[in-house]
Amino acid sequence: MPSRRVVIFATAAAVTVGVFAFWPRGPREPVYNGEPLSVWLSGWPSYASFGYDGASPGQRRAEKVMRELGTNALPWLLSEFSRSPSRWKTVFNRWVPSRFRFRLDEGQMRSQLAGRGLENMGPGITPALPELAGYLDDSQRANVAARAMAQAGEIAIPYFTRKLSSTNPVGHFAAVVGLGELMRGTSTAGPLLVQGLQSPNRHARMLTIQFLGNLSNRPDIAMPALSNALADSDANVRALAKVMLARFSTNVPPSQRPTAR
Repeated sequence: MPSRRVVIFATAAAVTVGVFAFWPRGPREPVYNGEPLSVWLSGWPSYASFGYDGASPGQRRAEKVMRELGTNALPWLLSEFSRSPSRWKTVFNRWVPSRFRFRLDEGQMRSQLAGRGLENMGPGITPALPELAGYLDDSQRANVAARAMAQAGEIAIPYFTRKLSSTNPVGHFAAVVGLGELMRGTSTAGPLLVQGLQSPNRHARMLTIQFLGNLSNRPDIAMPALSNALADSDANVRALAKVMLARFSTNVPPSQRPTAR
Protein backbone atom coordinates (compact mmCIF):
# COMPACT_ATOMS: atom_id res chain seq x y z
CA MET A 1 0.00 0.00 0.00
CA PRO A 2 1.43 3.43 -0.89
CA SER A 3 2.00 5.78 1.99
CA ARG A 4 -0.31 8.73 2.61
CA ARG A 5 2.45 11.13 1.61
CA VAL A 6 2.88 9.40 -1.76
CA VAL A 7 -0.87 9.51 -2.40
CA ILE A 8 -1.03 13.23 -1.56
CA PHE A 9 1.96 13.96 -3.78
CA ALA A 10 0.50 11.98 -6.70
CA THR A 11 -2.87 13.71 -6.33
CA ALA A 12 -1.25 17.14 -6.23
CA ALA A 13 0.79 16.32 -9.32
CA ALA A 14 -2.31 15.16 -11.20
CA VAL A 15 -4.19 18.33 -10.25
CA THR A 16 -1.26 20.47 -11.36
CA VAL A 17 -1.10 18.72 -14.73
CA GLY A 18 -4.85 19.07 -15.16
CA VAL A 19 -4.81 22.78 -14.36
CA PHE A 20 -1.92 23.33 -16.78
CA ALA A 21 -3.64 21.34 -19.53
CA PHE A 22 -7.07 22.89 -19.29
CA TRP A 23 -6.33 26.42 -18.11
CA PRO A 24 -7.56 28.81 -20.82
CA ARG A 25 -4.80 30.48 -22.82
CA GLY A 26 -4.97 33.22 -25.40
CA PRO A 27 -7.78 35.73 -25.96
CA ARG A 28 -10.99 35.35 -23.99
CA GLU A 29 -13.77 33.51 -25.80
CA PRO A 30 -16.63 35.83 -26.83
CA VAL A 31 -20.04 35.30 -25.28
CA TYR A 32 -23.36 35.88 -27.03
CA ASN A 33 -26.67 35.82 -25.16
CA GLY A 34 -24.97 34.16 -22.22
CA GLU A 35 -23.44 31.30 -24.25
CA PRO A 36 -19.80 30.94 -25.36
CA LEU A 37 -19.26 31.38 -29.09
CA SER A 38 -18.06 27.77 -29.43
CA VAL A 39 -21.51 26.58 -28.30
CA TRP A 40 -23.15 28.50 -31.14
CA LEU A 41 -20.66 27.13 -33.64
CA SER A 42 -20.63 23.50 -32.50
CA GLY A 43 -24.18 22.82 -33.67
CA TRP A 44 -23.53 24.20 -37.12
CA PRO A 45 -22.08 21.94 -39.85
CA SER A 46 -19.90 23.68 -42.40
CA TYR A 47 -21.83 22.94 -45.59
CA ALA A 48 -19.45 25.12 -47.59
CA SER A 49 -16.86 22.36 -47.21
CA PHE A 50 -19.02 20.13 -49.39
CA GLY A 51 -20.02 22.72 -51.96
CA TYR A 52 -23.59 22.80 -50.63
CA ASP A 53 -25.26 26.21 -50.57
CA GLY A 54 -28.16 25.22 -48.33
CA ALA A 55 -28.30 26.38 -44.74
CA SER A 56 -29.84 24.74 -41.69
CA PRO A 57 -31.57 26.84 -39.01
CA GLY A 58 -28.52 26.24 -36.80
CA GLN A 59 -26.22 27.58 -39.48
CA ARG A 60 -28.34 30.68 -39.96
CA ARG A 61 -28.35 31.36 -36.23
CA ALA A 62 -24.59 30.97 -36.02
CA GLU A 63 -24.10 33.24 -39.03
CA LYS A 64 -26.25 35.89 -37.35
CA VAL A 65 -24.13 35.59 -34.20
CA MET A 66 -20.92 36.04 -36.17
CA ARG A 67 -22.21 39.13 -37.99
CA GLU A 68 -23.34 40.73 -34.72
CA LEU A 69 -20.13 39.99 -32.84
CA GLY A 70 -18.12 41.33 -35.77
CA THR A 71 -14.43 42.06 -35.34
CA ASN A 72 -14.71 41.58 -31.57
CA ALA A 73 -14.64 37.84 -32.24
CA LEU A 74 -11.57 37.90 -34.49
CA PRO A 75 -8.79 37.67 -31.83
CA TRP A 76 -10.28 34.53 -30.30
CA LEU A 77 -11.19 32.95 -33.64
CA LEU A 78 -7.70 33.49 -35.07
CA SER A 79 -6.06 32.19 -31.91
CA GLU A 80 -8.17 29.02 -31.98
CA PHE A 81 -7.75 28.60 -35.74
CA SER A 82 -3.97 28.66 -35.41
CA ARG A 83 -3.83 25.95 -32.74
CA SER A 84 -1.40 23.14 -33.41
CA PRO A 85 -2.30 19.60 -32.31
CA SER A 86 -1.27 18.86 -28.74
CA ARG A 87 1.43 16.18 -28.71
CA TRP A 88 0.77 14.99 -25.18
CA LYS A 89 -2.98 14.73 -25.82
CA THR A 90 -2.26 12.73 -28.96
CA VAL A 91 -0.08 10.32 -26.96
CA PHE A 92 -2.71 10.15 -24.21
CA ASN A 93 -5.46 9.27 -26.70
CA ARG A 94 -3.33 6.48 -28.15
CA TRP A 95 -2.96 4.85 -24.76
CA VAL A 96 -6.56 5.17 -23.54
CA PRO A 97 -8.31 1.81 -24.10
CA SER A 98 -11.07 2.12 -26.69
CA ARG A 99 -13.59 0.54 -24.31
CA PHE A 100 -13.44 3.69 -22.18
CA ARG A 101 -14.52 5.85 -25.16
CA PHE A 102 -12.76 8.82 -23.65
CA ARG A 103 -10.62 11.08 -25.79
CA LEU A 104 -9.15 14.53 -25.34
CA ASP A 105 -9.56 17.14 -28.03
CA GLU A 106 -6.10 17.34 -29.57
CA GLY A 107 -6.82 20.81 -30.96
CA GLN A 108 -8.38 19.94 -34.31
CA MET A 109 -11.97 20.39 -33.12
CA ARG A 110 -11.29 23.83 -31.70
CA SER A 111 -9.55 24.85 -34.90
CA GLN A 112 -12.48 23.57 -36.96
CA LEU A 113 -15.02 25.48 -34.87
CA ALA A 114 -12.99 28.66 -35.28
CA GLY A 115 -12.86 28.02 -39.02
CA ARG A 116 -16.64 27.86 -39.14
CA GLY A 117 -16.81 31.21 -37.45
CA LEU A 118 -14.25 32.78 -39.76
CA GLU A 119 -16.07 31.47 -42.84
CA ASN A 120 -19.12 33.50 -41.89
CA MET A 121 -17.65 36.70 -40.51
CA GLY A 122 -18.72 38.66 -43.56
CA PRO A 123 -16.80 41.82 -44.52
CA GLY A 124 -15.59 42.03 -40.92
CA ILE A 125 -12.94 39.47 -41.91
CA THR A 126 -10.95 42.17 -43.75
CA PRO A 127 -8.50 43.01 -40.91
CA ALA A 128 -7.53 39.33 -40.73
CA LEU A 129 -6.57 38.98 -44.42
CA PRO A 130 -2.77 39.14 -43.93
CA GLU A 131 -2.85 36.55 -41.16
CA LEU A 132 -5.22 34.21 -42.98
CA ALA A 133 -3.11 34.48 -46.14
CA GLY A 134 -0.34 32.80 -44.19
CA TYR A 135 -2.45 29.62 -44.12
CA LEU A 136 -3.03 29.36 -47.88
CA ASP A 137 -0.16 26.84 -48.11
CA ASP A 138 -1.29 24.91 -45.02
CA SER A 139 -2.75 21.57 -46.07
CA GLN A 140 -5.04 21.49 -43.01
CA ARG A 141 -6.36 25.06 -43.06
CA ALA A 142 -5.88 26.44 -46.58
CA ASN A 143 -9.40 26.00 -47.96
CA VAL A 144 -11.11 27.36 -44.85
CA ALA A 145 -8.78 30.36 -44.89
CA ALA A 146 -9.55 30.98 -48.57
CA ARG A 147 -13.31 30.84 -48.05
CA ALA A 148 -13.03 33.19 -45.10
CA MET A 149 -10.86 35.65 -47.04
CA ALA A 150 -13.29 35.73 -49.95
CA GLN A 151 -15.86 37.44 -47.74
CA ALA A 152 -13.73 40.58 -47.85
CA GLY A 153 -14.49 41.00 -51.55
CA GLU A 154 -12.11 42.21 -54.24
CA ILE A 155 -9.52 43.34 -51.69
CA ALA A 156 -8.65 39.64 -51.21
CA ILE A 157 -7.92 39.03 -54.90
CA PRO A 158 -4.17 39.91 -54.81
CA TYR A 159 -3.60 37.25 -52.15
CA PHE A 160 -5.16 34.61 -54.39
CA THR A 161 -3.45 35.68 -57.62
CA ARG A 162 -0.06 35.45 -55.93
CA LYS A 163 -0.81 31.86 -55.01
CA LEU A 164 -1.79 31.05 -58.59
CA SER A 165 1.74 31.95 -59.64
CA SER A 166 3.41 29.91 -56.89
CA THR A 167 4.65 26.33 -57.14
CA ASN A 168 2.80 25.02 -54.09
CA PRO A 169 -0.14 22.78 -55.13
CA VAL A 170 -1.96 23.43 -51.86
CA GLY A 171 -1.75 27.16 -52.47
CA HIS A 172 -2.99 26.71 -56.04
CA PHE A 173 -6.05 24.83 -54.87
CA ALA A 174 -6.80 27.35 -52.11
CA ALA A 175 -6.54 30.22 -54.59
CA VAL A 176 -9.10 28.54 -56.84
CA VAL A 177 -11.39 28.03 -53.84
CA GLY A 178 -11.11 31.70 -52.93
CA LEU A 179 -11.66 33.00 -56.45
CA GLY A 180 -14.56 30.61 -56.93
CA GLU A 181 -16.22 32.01 -53.81
CA LEU A 182 -15.53 35.56 -54.98
CA MET A 183 -16.98 34.80 -58.39
CA ARG A 184 -20.47 34.84 -56.88
CA GLY A 185 -20.19 38.47 -55.89
CA THR A 186 -17.78 40.16 -58.28
CA SER A 187 -17.19 39.98 -62.02
CA THR A 188 -13.44 40.54 -61.51
CA ALA A 189 -12.82 37.03 -60.22
CA GLY A 190 -14.03 35.17 -63.33
CA PRO A 191 -11.18 36.07 -65.70
CA LEU A 192 -8.62 35.46 -62.95
CA LEU A 193 -10.13 32.08 -62.15
CA VAL A 194 -9.24 30.89 -65.66
CA GLN A 195 -5.60 30.91 -64.54
CA GLY A 196 -6.43 27.93 -62.36
CA LEU A 197 -6.43 25.79 -65.50
CA GLN A 198 -2.65 26.26 -65.63
CA SER A 199 -2.18 24.82 -62.16
CA PRO A 200 0.12 21.79 -61.82
CA ASN A 201 -2.46 20.51 -59.33
CA ARG A 202 -4.96 18.32 -61.20
CA HIS A 203 -7.57 18.81 -58.48
CA ALA A 204 -7.20 22.58 -58.75
CA ARG A 205 -7.82 22.37 -62.51
CA MET A 206 -10.93 20.25 -61.97
CA LEU A 207 -12.27 22.62 -59.35
CA THR A 208 -11.63 25.52 -61.73
CA ILE A 209 -13.71 23.76 -64.36
CA GLN A 210 -16.54 23.22 -61.89
CA PHE A 211 -16.59 26.90 -61.00
CA LEU A 212 -16.43 27.91 -64.66
CA GLY A 213 -19.36 25.62 -65.35
CA ASN A 214 -21.40 27.80 -62.99
CA LEU A 215 -20.35 31.04 -64.69
CA SER A 216 -23.49 31.10 -66.80
CA ASN A 217 -23.59 34.89 -66.94
CA ARG A 218 -20.16 35.05 -68.59
CA PRO A 219 -20.07 32.50 -71.43
CA ASP A 220 -17.50 34.70 -73.17
CA ILE A 221 -15.06 33.77 -70.39
CA ALA A 222 -16.14 30.26 -69.49
CA MET A 223 -16.67 28.62 -72.87
CA PRO A 224 -13.23 29.36 -74.42
CA ALA A 225 -11.53 28.28 -71.19
CA LEU A 226 -13.51 25.04 -71.07
CA SER A 227 -12.76 24.40 -74.75
CA ASN A 228 -9.04 24.76 -74.03
CA ALA A 229 -9.36 22.33 -71.12
CA LEU A 230 -10.46 19.63 -73.59
CA ALA A 231 -6.77 19.36 -74.48
CA ASP A 232 -5.64 18.89 -70.87
CA SER A 233 -3.08 16.15 -70.25
CA ASP A 234 -5.32 14.50 -67.64
CA ALA A 235 -8.24 12.37 -68.85
CA ASN A 236 -10.40 13.25 -65.82
CA VAL A 237 -9.92 16.96 -66.43
CA ARG A 238 -10.83 16.54 -70.11
CA ALA A 239 -13.96 14.54 -69.24
CA LEU A 240 -15.17 17.13 -66.73
CA ALA A 241 -14.51 19.97 -69.19
CA LYS A 242 -16.60 18.14 -71.79
CA VAL A 243 -19.51 17.79 -69.36
CA MET A 244 -19.40 21.47 -68.36
CA LEU A 245 -19.04 22.64 -71.95
CA ALA A 246 -22.08 20.59 -72.94
CA ARG A 247 -24.03 22.27 -70.17
CA PHE A 248 -23.14 25.66 -71.62
CA SER A 249 -24.04 24.58 -75.14
CA THR A 250 -27.49 23.62 -73.86
CA ASN A 251 -28.22 26.53 -71.55
CA VAL A 252 -26.57 29.50 -73.29
CA PRO A 253 -28.49 31.04 -76.21
CA PRO A 254 -26.51 31.11 -79.49
CA SER A 255 -26.51 34.91 -79.44
CA GLN A 256 -24.54 34.89 -76.17
CA ARG A 257 -21.95 32.32 -77.16
CA PRO A 258 -18.48 33.57 -78.04
CA THR A 259 -17.73 33.68 -81.73
CA ALA A 260 -14.92 31.58 -83.16
CA ARG A 261 -11.68 33.41 -83.83
